[in-house]
Amino acid sequence: MPRIPTRLGSDLAIRKLKPQAGQKHPARYAVAGEPPGLYIQVTPNGAKSWLLRVTTGNRPHPTRPGTLNQIRREFGLGKYPIVSLQAARDKATAYLIKVSQGIDPNAERKAAVSAALTAQARMRTFQDCEQQTIEAKAPGYKDELKSKAGWRTRMDLYVLPVIGNRLISDITVEDVAAVLEPIWRTKYPTAKKLLHDLAAVFRYAKAKKLYTGDNPAKSEALEPLLGKVSHIKTHFPSLPYQRMGEFMTALRAQETEAARALEFVILTAARSDEVRSATWTEIDFERRLWTIPAGRMKRGRDHTVPLSKPAIELLKRQHSNGHAHPFTNRRGGPLSDMALSVLVKRMHDSSIKRGGAGYLDPAYNKIAVPHGFRSSFKDWARNLTQYADEVSELALAHVNSDSTRAAYARDALLEPRKLLMRDWAIYCRPSS
Repeated sequence: MPRIPTRLGSDLAIRKLKPQAGQKHPARYAVAGEPPGLYIQVTPNGAKSWLLRVTTGNRPHPTRPGTLNQIRREFGLGKYPIVSLQAARDKATAYLIKVSQGIDPNAERKAAVSAALTAQARMRTFQDCEQQTIEAKAPGYKDELKSKAGWRTRMDLYVLPVIGNRLISDITVEDVAAVLEPIWRTKYPTAKKLLHDLAAVFRYAKAKKLYTGDNPAKSEALEPLLGKVSHIKTHFPSLPYQRMGEFMTALRAQETEAARALEFVILTAARSDEVRSATWTEIDFERRLWTIPAGRMKRGRDHTVPLSKPAIELLKRQHSNGHAHPFTNRRGGPLSDMALSVLVKRMHDSSIKRGGAGYLDPAYNKIAVPHGFRSSFKDWARNLTQYADEVSELALAHVNSDSTRAAYARDALLEPRKLLMRDWAIYCRPSS
């Protein structure tokens, strides 16, 4: 068995160093010269690595009062031959200097690794963050599929081609303005929705420590770059209430699920998505009430709708469909959000072909939309009935913050609303 020098001082000696016969544990050999405390460690399989042993202070002996034990630390300096003898000496010297300054090299190294990992984790693109944002937000939407589809369309069309692959930490107010500028004046409603989407992404990024500084999608930061927009809010195109009997005649002639759903929309003055998502469990035939749960209401409150006789009869005709929803598509699920709009447009086109007037809103010269029939109902109630305004407002599930409306809202005015919906159904009877 070759004799191993007590202290190794050359690269050649270290290179020739081999495990001893029968060796079962790593063996350590002191390295001659400066700095002191440098060792080469050899494992039973012949792997070699550098160690630095350092005395960093003293501490009381646990069982011998008045006696001090030295505190020794060991620092790994890397594997041989990746780290050469001279590199190990230089590294050991640097470590000893740090120790003499009260710096723990291991803690410093761990902090550096942690900082590097944190920095790497923050290398996230805008697209990464927007996808995680919508997944986090979507379960809170009343119509999750529709809201996610709208978000996806806006992002794919206007945002991702511009800043999708950029690191979110690098995006500035100017970058956000560049996204919005092409549609800021020409498609302002879409731009406002997009601004809201962008702000949500940056709020998510800030919460995850991926973005520092102010949210670059704030209106006050963008206004100097994009300018103010004088946007005139328009209402949903509606049919004049004077034509409801005529329209209902044409609607009754349509033998489709969408036609029955639209008829129910009109008779209840409800929003189309509330009708499309309605379930049989919400209908009380005995009391003639439809209770829409808060989770499906725009204002987030339960809403009870009195059902007129024609509305109840319509539901009874639908009750044999065997599905969870009164109005369904061919697969038994809820109708799509476009089904009712397409129906009205088809009825309008058919009316024009027959030489009729179609179903335009004269104020906008646009085809009426399902939501617009709520306006038709409101105009009828205001102009042709003596019901208090609060009665029709509650029928539309509008909630006002003033004290007078709040008092009415507590009572729900269910009895006068029953009469109101009865009279509306009578007014909407198909013309002879």
